[in-house]
Amino acid sequence: MLRFFRQIRQRLLTDNKFSKYLLYAVGEILLVVIGILIALQVDNWNENRKALAQENELLEEVQEGLISDLNLINLCISDHEQFIRSQDFIVQWIDQKLPYRDSLIPHFKHTFWTKLFSVKDAPYETLKVFGIQNLSNKELGHQISNLYDVVYEDLFYWQNEQKNNSLHFRNTHDQIGFEFLPDFGDGSLQLDLRPVNPKALQYNKAYLLNLKMTRGTLSIFNMQLKEARSQIKRTIEMIESELSAI
Repeated sequence: MLRFFRQIRQRLLTDNKFSKYLLYAVGEILLVVIGILIALQVDNWNENRKALAQENELLEEVQEGLISDLNLINLCISDHEQFIRSQDFIVQWIDQKLPYRDSLIPHFKHTFWTKLFSVKDAPYETLKVFGIQNLSNKELGHQISNLYDVVYEDLFYWQNEQKNNSLHFRNTHDQIGFEFLPDFGDGSLQLDLRPVNPKALQYNKAYLLNLKMTRGTLSIFNMQLKEARSQIKRTIEMIESELSAI
């Protein structure tokens, strides 16, 4: 091909057709420029395709992590609702000065029990290295950032509050007068509680106050879990929509 163009140039110069040669030279330069631009465009297209493939892979990993978070958060909410029911049951037993029954034993355990939530954030950290601002869908990027950096932060604040309150409440049980009972037949775990003096416990104002404080923070913590669950579901749906649109 180059030899063909060289022959044309030589023929034009030999025939003393300088103006035509000049036009030809300009045309040849334009062809070279167009070729370079096409090559750059193809290179950019390939790079964009690679970046999009990497973005999709990262979004899929984030989605998998959020599905894991969602499963755990559902377990936490379910357990906490059971714990709150137990706490309300004990409060009612105290307020109404009802007779003691051994059926209360499992409920006492739930007065300070908390199921903790841990986020699977490794995919999000990888996505931050890629650059959330580089995501094609800016709204999705904002949603992901808000979930991990705002919603989860609020959630963990109340989780720590509940954990500290529960630990403090748990540490008062030895002073108040509780005995720990095995809740498995082999006696390997002693988590069930029974008050040594149930009647005295019903008049222990400090115990009732600590119980209500623990219940209050657990309720707020559970509300934060439900808000996080809602945002997780929304984020999963947005990722699913983004991946299916490609």
